[in-house]
Amino acid sequence: MKKNAVSLFITIFGLAASGCSQIRVSLPPVPETAYTQSEISSVIGLADNETSEDTTAEAVETTADVRDFDEMMTVNSSEEFFALLREARNGLVHEMHLKITDYSEEYYDINNFEKGQYTLISQGKRWGSMAHMDYTFVYSESYAVTRAIEEPSLAYRLTDEQKAVIERLKALQPQLTHDGMSDYEKELAIHNYLIANFEYDTNAVVNGEVSEYATRISDFLDTHKGVCEAYAYTFKALCNLSGIECHVIAGTLDGVGHAWNLIKLDGNYYHVDVTADDPVPDEAGHVFYNYLNLTDARISRTHTFENKWYECNATQYDYFIRNGLTVSSSAEFSAFIERELSAGKTDIVFRAVNYYVNGDDIGSALNYKGFSSYTIAGDTNDPNGDFEIRLTR
Repeated sequence: MKKNAVSLFITIFGLAASGCSQIRVSLPPVPETAYTQSEISSVIGLADNETSEDTTAEAVETTADVRDFDEMMTVNSSEEFFALLREARNGLVHEMHLKITDYSEEYYDINNFEKGQYTLISQGKRWGSMAHMDYTFVYSESYAVTRAIEEPSLAYRLTDEQKAVIERLKALQPQLTHDGMSDYEKELAIHNYLIANFEYDTNAVVNGEVSEYATRISDFLDTHKGVCEAYAYTFKALCNLSGIECHVIAGTLDGVGHAWNLIKLDGNYYHVDVTADDPVPDEAGHVFYNYLNLTDARISRTHTFENKWYECNATQYDYFIRNGLTVSSSAEFSAFIERELSAGKTDIVFRAVNYYVNGDDIGSALNYKGFSSYTIAGDTNDPNGDFEIRLTR
């Protein structure tokens, strides 16, 4: 939910041992020639620094042909109870009425249900071991909108305002992707569009509380500012509209509650964190790719997650690997810099692979190339880090 600018790549600079200060290095001059009553009642809701996957893998396969939840249903076990809650949530059902034959607060505690972008309220009465309970779901705009995009037959459960959000997204999507593009090309276009045109709302978190407006897709589209939920759900919506399977998952980034995406490309799943790839403070036209299509192992360097449902082990679409932006030795680094300079690059990104980036190698590769100084972003104490070098003439 919250984005800690201090811990993100854009603010980790330096060649010093601490790796935490920005270093500008001067080069030699050129010769002339970087988000109970017994009446019983309970409420669970999304904590301000939490989010959750919008639908589980099981939910994706669930159709909108959910049972009639308007009538009271009898439940005989906690397993059946949680299955009904899940079915109701996946179908954007707003109310559910249950007669529970062997009720206990321990086994029917809604606090044991998956947290997510919704509030679940329970209220009812108990007679001995039997209870009549009413359950109410209040969905966030982002969850309702993206679920209806996944399952269009659920649109009748949306408000007019939520339907309008979908129409806005449908109008935007063709401007970014088309059928002639590969799924990777579509993903890259959406990723780059969000980063180039939106910015992280650093004013949305006050006293640990996140303003609701900063999490909604509608406000994100209006103001072009938001927190991680807004980024992740908007990315999911545009990917789904483009025909790409994409999910929102929850966890932490550097210990702070956070949301990002899982995307499926050519049969494999990858982590994508658009929020973390958007510089803070915002820089017009500046896009990072450090969190585009990572494996579980790679993203676990900075992120933690509990429920993920899919293994992410492929590297085919990792941005750095796919684009040949890795170096593993001084010789490779020198050749790589030479290649990038020959292509006219003055903003060079790369990933070290078991190689410590050092000032001597950088200076050697850049000496007498026509640049007066350079700035490097990345942790030089990390032999497997992602880096950016910006050159100044």
